[in-house]
Amino acid sequence: MAVYKKHLEEKIGLAIGMKVGMKAVYSEATFKRIAEDAVFFRRKAAEKDIDGAESKRYSRIVILLMAFYLESLANLFVDAGLGKDWEKEKEKGCADVIVKLRAIHKQLYGVELALDTDGIQDVFSIRNRVIAHPAGRSKECTNGNGWKREDRVVSYKKFTDFPSTYSRFTPSHADRVLEEVKDFLARFHDLLLKDKTDKIPKDILNACRPGELLEWSKEAPKH
Repeated sequence: MAVYKKHLEEKIGLAIGMKVGMKAVYSEATFKRIAEDAVFFRRKAAEKDIDGAESKRYSRIVILLMAFYLESLANLFVDAGLGKDWEKEKEKGCADVIVKLRAIHKQLYGVELALDTDGIQDVFSIRNRVIAHPAGRSKECTNGNGWKREDRVVSYKKFTDFPSTYSRFTPSHADRVLEEVKDFLARFHDLLLKDKTDKIPKDILNACRPGELLEWSKEAPKH
């Protein structure tokens, strides 16, 4: 009995020692959560029992989240050592996310990224010039001859009919942004699959596939 008790004490002591010495690491795919949130809010915008103002509010959240989604995803690659020299390629007027993705592709393939990035640039024009540093404004002014509207506009590359003021974005604008991000990342993912995928950690390669947005596109309303 004494021998059994001694062994039991040793085992308990070892287990306690292991627990104290163990280190737990929790990793969350932040970009994936952001995409899920964007789809959640787009579904909220489509609910029949909310009014137009509330639907537009949810849609604006979707557009903003897409900018953070792209930033989070690009930074995931850079943190893994891909496109780490992206700052040497920075261009005035070009979103950092685009510069990073180009640098990633160039590092892997030695050639420039042959994808249209105009729509992605527009997403960051919304983030930077409509939301963070509003360049577009609409106001009422008078010059002595009565009141009139005076608008300042944001120039877009692809979404040429998009508004310049935050409050005017609608569900249809959100859908176009979701579709653009989905299509761009799907094409980028396909390019990375073509060659040298052994240089890309599998979890990061899989992350580039916009699964949540692809699923949403199956139920997205047609405009």
